[in-house]
Amino acid sequence: MTKITDSVYTSSPFKFLVEGNAFYVHADLVSRHSKPLDRMINGEMSEAQRGYAVLEETEQNTFDRFVQWMYKGFYEPGEPFDRPPAKSSQGKKAITVENFISSDLERLTSRVDDKSEVGVFSAKKRLKKAKYEIESQIEIPKSKFTSRDELKVTFLRRKPVARRTCIDIRPQRPNEKSNEDYSEVFLSHAQLYVFAEKYDIQDLKMLALDNLHDVLTVYTLYEERTGDIITLLRYVSENTGEPVEGNEDLRTLLGLYVGFEMDMLMKDEGFRNVMIDDGGALLGDFIKMRWLPGQVPIRGVNLGSQFIAEPWMANDEWNAMGCAGTLSEFDCVSKLGQAAANSAFQAHWARWTTQADIEQMQSYGINTIRIPVGYWMKEDLVYASEHFPQGGLQYLEQICGWASDAGFYIIIDLHGAPGAQVAQNPNTGQYASCPGFYVDWNYQRAYEFLAWMANIIHTNNNYRNVGMLEIVNEPVQDANTVATMLSEYYPTAYQQIRAAESALNVGSDNLLHVQVMNQLWDSGNPNQYLTDLNFMSYDDHRYIKWANPPIAETRAAYLAASCNDNRGGNWPTVVGEWSLSVADDAQYGSEFDPAGPGAIAWYQQWWAAQVRSYEQQGEWYRLVRLKVGVSTNQEFSDGWIFWSWKANWIGGVNDWRWSYQAAVAAGAIPTNPSEAAGIAAAACGS
Repeated sequence: MTKITDSVYTSSPFKFLVEGNAFYVHADLVSRHSKPLDRMINGEMSEAQRGYAVLEETEQNTFDRFVQWMYKGFYEPGEPFDRPPAKSSQGKKAITVENFISSDLERLTSRVDDKSEVGVFSAKKRLKKAKYEIESQIEIPKSKFTSRDELKVTFLRRKPVARRTCIDIRPQRPNEKSNEDYSEVFLSHAQLYVFAEKYDIQDLKMLALDNLHDVLTVYTLYEERTGDIITLLRYVSENTGEPVEGNEDLRTLLGLYVGFEMDMLMKDEGFRNVMIDDGGALLGDFIKMRWLPGQVPIRGVNLGSQFIAEPWMANDEWNAMGCAGTLSEFDCVSKLGQAAANSAFQAHWARWTTQADIEQMQSYGINTIRIPVGYWMKEDLVYASEHFPQGGLQYLEQICGWASDAGFYIIIDLHGAPGAQVAQNPNTGQYASCPGFYVDWNYQRAYEFLAWMANIIHTNNNYRNVGMLEIVNEPVQDANTVATMLSEYYPTAYQQIRAAESALNVGSDNLLHVQVMNQLWDSGNPNQYLTDLNFMSYDDHRYIKWANPPIAETRAAYLAASCNDNRGGNWPTVVGEWSLSVADDAQYGSEFDPAGPGAIAWYQQWWAAQVRSYEQQGEWYRLVRLKVGVSTNQEFSDGWIFWSWKANWIGGVNDWRWSYQAAVAAGAIPTNPSEAAGIAAAACGS
């Protein structure tokens, strides 16, 4: 606020008519704050000639607050009032800013840099990568997603923009019950913001923005009070223009708020309506914000059998390594002896995934790789009674370096846990008779592995694009069996990764995303015991061939299932494994034989239907499907990672249904994943 001098008080009063009411304000005071109003007072406009101005589109209360601010340095906002709740209150609250503050705000916000850029699955270590970009002139892709807790942290840590004195800072009154209507409180700030923007009063504009932010930070969004926010959104939609990229304004501030209160707001039909009014302009604003999924979601492949070789999908390779007749890596090493096994596996690691493979993936529009690894890569964790190949770390570093150079996003997945997380499955690296992972000493080994890997990721430039660390792949599908995994392992593993990052002073925007299987995997609710969901993510494995309940073994049934496949639930989720394989007893029948009539065309349709579904799991897509002003070709969710990039000699044949590389060669998958939308629309009828 401009300091008031004696000359201001000696200036003549100027008359403003607002909603029929006259306001007399010192002319010089108004002129100092607003050039447009100064022209009305002192210029050649008709208002100056007649000695008064009529402000037809301004509310009386808004102008009164403008006058308060000029003379006092602050303004009194609207007051809340009691309103009988539209629904019976059952005491339910959203996961709100207020709740968030009381739970653990200090721990989270202490890690947030004032200039941090929000982003989920962000490529790691931006400062380090920026240096690398300068050195190598390689463009690193922007991050794709952000979690609601990240939006909340960013919202809460926003600093005031307006120049404030002690008198400017007015305490905000939090609501205490669900029948308190805050719509007038919110509107008083928003209306003053619009007034200040119209008359170019920047200090007042930013003060109104600050005040609205402040009240939202102490506001509890009850289910009965979503209408208060909807009233605010509707006013903003009708009275403000499109946000300017790089500038904070009213719409971008509300975008953050809506982002972390989405679950509660989506329950209200009025919210869905306001988001598509006026051709979906407000929805369009939110779509363009950087914290929502980008235009290109995760489109990836697994490097299956690279560091955990699985005989069923790589039979030729398995035999070439000298492992014929064995069931797992553990068994092969036992058979060959450590030295011979090391030599055989190192040769395999060098040839199974090469730099040429990375380049081919890139040419096919792939932007992500998921790398399954075993805990034995940290060789000092291996007991004397255990037998695993040695020397894999240098090959992991090499692949991550190639992928980072290509601009890929990288996920490292603890696929083989200590003791084996499931029985009799070579994807754990051993063919254990029972799952031995769910005991404290094996949890401890996993914690050490994860902390060690987090340290490597943050300190070795070849790992600069690793953004996610999955803490265990496909645990037993029984919540009772894995009870301690939920209550002990998940929270502690998360803490161990964060502790390793804290020791390295890793910035808040460079934290690894910690990934677990989502609730659809049927190992219980992964969030049940987690007190911190910052930079959490979730993995969904969707194999139609093993669907429960089973899908009828026909092309039509498989296609219908994928055209309308809702994998919603935990957010953000990536469908981290899926394929084109069909039920085992139908693989070479008349419906699904890959060499049968029309097979290639059908498999391409089924691929496209799955891609479309897995790229459209976010709640925003439900709005976009209304097709009001927003193209349905935009992707709004997390994406997919095909299992696998490479396979050979499955069940006595080279079956491309498990190999992205071979499926492209066969013509079942296009070289451009963006073609999926059009193919799926034709195949699915919408």
